[in-house]
Amino acid sequence: MEIKIGNYKGIEVEVKKVECSQEMVERQVQYTLNQNPVKESKEGTIEKGDTALFDFKGMKDGVAFDGGTAENYEMVIGSGQFIPGFEDQMIGMGKGEEKDLHVTFPENYQEKSLAGQPVIFKVKVHDIYNTKPAELNDEFVQSLHLPEVKNVDEFYAYLKAYLSNEAQKQTDEHVQDAVFDILMNTVEGDLPEDLIQTALNQQVTRIEAQLQQQGVTLDQYLQMVGQSREDIIEQFRDFAIKQVRLEVALMEVARLENIIDVEEEIEEQMKLIAASYNVDIETVKQQIPHDELETEMKLMKASQIVLENAIIHYI
Repeated sequence: MEIKIGNYKGIEVEVKKVECSQEMVERQVQYTLNQNPVKESKEGTIEKGDTALFDFKGMKDGVAFDGGTAENYEMVIGSGQFIPGFEDQMIGMGKGEEKDLHVTFPENYQEKSLAGQPVIFKVKVHDIYNTKPAELNDEFVQSLHLPEVKNVDEFYAYLKAYLSNEAQKQTDEHVQDAVFDILMNTVEGDLPEDLIQTALNQQVTRIEAQLQQQGVTLDQYLQMVGQSREDIIEQFRDFAIKQVRLEVALMEVARLENIIDVEEEIEEQMKLIAASYNVDIETVKQQIPHDELETEMKLMKASQIVLENAIIHYI
């Protein structure tokens, strides 16, 4: 494989600097208050937007089905958490009231035995709440258990510092993206197909892991969206090519900069991994191939060289 790259030092880019405004701080304050609502039990019946505390039992052909039963379940009515029709039929129910909700599972429901099937949910309401945002005061701030934040003024200062840091991270990411885009476009030579396939496989593996966290397999997801594995792979091919193009460019930078010995960096990375997973370094060495870490460290050092020598114009 013969790859050539253009000048990787002095890459010049224009980037919009992300700033932290007072408006952003106020939005974050309001978001925090909304995320910590105060509940007040109400009289009367359930209205859309109320929070209901209730029991339910799902029945199909008179038999309870798996995953369809819960006690003291809390939900905002109208939030769309349940299948269509469930929440609408709860509107108008009062405390202590019991009701049979007649609903039909969607045709594309992941549990095939229930897909498209009519069922009955037996529901009993225990309580109904109005919710409103928390009140901003020192007591509320202390309930958040933020380090060294005890009052409203300190809370504002904390958010200002946090959001300023996040803004800087976004700016740095924009710089990196802009610089690396130019670097990639200087690559001359054919990209190895095996590297592209490896990048594609890694992307599919990441998607599978994300879906598993949601309790869905890749095959189930593909069936729901009406696509095949080949469709997914084709969709990510351009991304994989871009990823490989950047990697080979940075590896060429590493070669030109004579970045060979990265054992010290590998050792430090292993210590970080071991600490984050609470295991010893020997376990990390057994789990992660040495050559994988070596490549990662070379890419990191090459990236630093390219970015440190870039000329950035903030707009």
